[in-house]
Amino acid sequence: MASTWDRIDGWQRPWGWFGRAPLDPEALNTPVYLPVARAPVVTVHLWQAEGLRWHLPSVGRAVTALDRLLPGRVELVLGCDVPLHADAEGMISRTQVREALETLPSEHPAHIPMLLVPPMRDLAYSFCCWRSDDRYAIAIQTRRRARRGWGRVCRWLWLPLRPMLRREAAARHILHELCHTLKLPSRREHCAPLEHCTHPSCALYPASDLRWWLWVLLRMPTGPTLCRACRAELAAALAESEAKPITPANGVPDHDAQQPAAATAPALADDGTLGWHTRRIELNPSDARPWAYRGDWRRLRGDPDGAIADLTAAIDLDPDNARWLAHRGTMFCMTRRFPQGIADLRRAVELDPGDERAARNLNAALSRCQDQTSPKG
Repeated sequence: MASTWDRIDGWQRPWGWFGRAPLDPEALNTPVYLPVARAPVVTVHLWQAEGLRWHLPSVGRAVTALDRLLPGRVELVLGCDVPLHADAEGMISRTQVREALETLPSEHPAHIPMLLVPPMRDLAYSFCCWRSDDRYAIAIQTRRRARRGWGRVCRWLWLPLRPMLRREAAARHILHELCHTLKLPSRREHCAPLEHCTHPSCALYPASDLRWWLWVLLRMPTGPTLCRACRAELAAALAESEAKPITPANGVPDHDAQQPAAATAPALADDGTLGWHTRRIELNPSDARPWAYRGDWRRLRGDPDGAIADLTAAIDLDPDNARWLAHRGTMFCMTRRFPQGIADLRRAVELDPGDERAARNLNAALSRCQDQTSPKG
């Protein structure tokens, strides 16, 4: 079965050892995520499944590399064991990992949970970074799948360097996932598919090919890091924001001048995320996702009118997105606009019949609407 990179058009075209990869034609300009980049303290909270023990120096080396890139301090905190029930082969599912990550505490965007898990039977990648409601969580599979063919031969060829290479490769993979929380690269001219970097020397390079291993060897004395272009983008973003560390109390300057009341409401304590989403909209106004993400941010922080406005803009650009329709329908129902909410929820259930939450909200809205219209007496 072909990997994700084999299925991306143009990714397998040959290019130079130190040259640039083919660009992602769907890449968009994305601002650096300042709530993490400018945080005075970035906390990497390491959790592990019960019974697992892993090579902690690899995690520490990646955390040290991130600490060198950011102006604030990066700390590694060890958590307790997380119960995960593996099958007879010692494997778990991706759904189990997602549910476990959602239960881990994440107090602010600069608090990054990292979970060590057994191998996942439905995910081929050993390292992955998931985003949920402007919070990032990293899952690390502690054991790779069995090697075949040339992979097994190469495993014996580099046996003398195996311990050091395993440590460096793991550290680079972990730094790769940590740097995803910074939303680098920020310029589409430097972006490979799925928000990755085009240069094999960069920790955000997506493929573990021969170029990648060459740079692992070259970076072994100093440790993994970003390429010069990604570091320049990060430095430019920090300089533009005056490189002043932020805290959830003051946040970054809000670019949304059209809705100052929503930005200053007590329920919308901004940690910098609102301004970041607004900056994404300014850079890419025709992209529906920043509108929807900002609408979700407002929805989760008790601003239904602002959420409806942003979700409406997203739905105008992508009218068949069931999730955004369900969220807007829920907001309509919360503000007692049941006809509009029922219409959105019905459309969401039609597009995604498996969305149980949208179906429950639809039934609740229908019952509430029926109660209001039924004659009393």
